[in-house]
Amino acid sequence: METMKTQLLYIIVLWGLCCTFTYAAFQNRSELKKYSLYRDRIYTDRLLTKDVYKNFFEFDLFYSKGIKTLISEVKEALDSSTNPLIKQLNVMEVLSKNINTEKYVDVGLTIGTPLPYIKIKEHHLLPGLFVDVNAGTLFSIDNRVDPTDPRANIYLKKDIKYGLNSKYKTNQNNTAFDFSLYKMLRSDFYASKTSSQIVSEDNFINLDSLTQDQKIIASDFKYFKSEGRSSYLFEIRELKLYTLSDSKDSYYGTKPFLRFEFDRLFNETYGLSFFIGEHFRHRYKFADGLYVGIRMRSLEKPPIAFIFKFDTDFMTFIPELKTKWLIANYKLIIPHSNPQDEIWASTIHSVSLNIPFP
Repeated sequence: METMKTQLLYIIVLWGLCCTFTYAAFQNRSELKKYSLYRDRIYTDRLLTKDVYKNFFEFDLFYSKGIKTLISEVKEALDSSTNPLIKQLNVMEVLSKNINTEKYVDVGLTIGTPLPYIKIKEHHLLPGLFVDVNAGTLFSIDNRVDPTDPRANIYLKKDIKYGLNSKYKTNQNNTAFDFSLYKMLRSDFYASKTSSQIVSEDNFINLDSLTQDQKIIASDFKYFKSEGRSSYLFEIRELKLYTLSDSKDSYYGTKPFLRFEFDRLFNETYGLSFFIGEHFRHRYKFADGLYVGIRMRSLEKPPIAFIFKFDTDFMTFIPELKTKWLIANYKLIIPHSNPQDEIWASTIHSVSLNIPFP
């Protein structure tokens, strides 16, 4: 009975904090702020389906339809004429077709290998090495500054991490600790350009800035505990430990990612459980990171699972195939409220393929 009261208290506190923060007034849209929120939301979606850095191979792609077409049409407009005025009119036409919309893309690739398993009596240590590469971008087009001249807002980020991951657990309780230590290289690019600026610079995206890396030593820490039908999870990721001497600053910075989650199993036959959680990073509101959802998995063949997640802006549907040697899923992320910060959010599609350690 006492355990149920504790679990109920967690839920009440999370919802209470959500209500506390939702009274905040509308703030002007920031591409960096929006990207940070999107990135953490899809990272949470990844963490709901697998243990990162514990796979031989991980591939994740998130994308909004139309971004490739948009970039191609802008490039064609820049190549359409030698007359700057005609170029500008053609670029403006492309931007006007996509006014007050946004596009998002994120791609991640991780390669890992397990190290020798360590067991001392009831203590278990499962170390491994990993290399993780991630790149993401957010485009939006609006005319809030000048209704007659649309503006393209572009943010692009690249991360490279390589290091050691280890999981520790014992036979005596249902507690596990996960720790990672790695070097992270981060570079990014931000620009807000009108059609005339795109023409004068003769490019839409400048990739030269992605060669200037912010270099740090960072760590991840995860604590997990289960009690009967309930489980609790707390983690902190990308916690900066040390800045290397030749490091450059990035727009994104090095603030850590925090996540808490509570999970309660309701039906063992269908593997039906409810979860509520919160992720947070400097730059967006606490309430933006709140999410709830349900899991359902088949305990017989075929090994199919389903996850539904709901947050303040999106609904996420995740059908998944999960075997000993393969984890594959598709994610459909649909906005349930539009516009968001005066911009129409797009549906995001995702595919994920993973080959886990045995």
